[in-house]
Amino acid sequence: MESAGLNQPELARRIGISKQAVSAIISGSTKQPNPVNLFEIADATGFEARWLATGKGPQTKEEVARERLDISQLSPNSQAAIRAVLHSLEEQQHDPSNRHAKS
Repeated sequence: MESAGLNQPELARRIGISKQAVSAIISGSTKQPNPVNLFEIADATGFEARWLATGKGPQTKEEVARERLDISQLSPNSQAAIRAVLHSLEEQQHDPSNRHAKS
């Protein structure tokens, strides 16, 4: 929630459940959260629903996208070039002074 700039009441409002339900999901007292709620939490926060439910797999949608990019068949020089470009793009996204980067 913090990385998405949300607190419990705001997250609850966005996904249409009570603050108490959000609190129960976060604390783990709800052992089997409603799958629809998990997907809505994932959409609201940018995290992956599978990771939210199980703690396994990629945490964010960005990590999923990186895993899907298979450059293993390219030459080492091409792989290095692609990694450098991706790293540069990632830095631009996280640089608050870069007004043109998309969040």
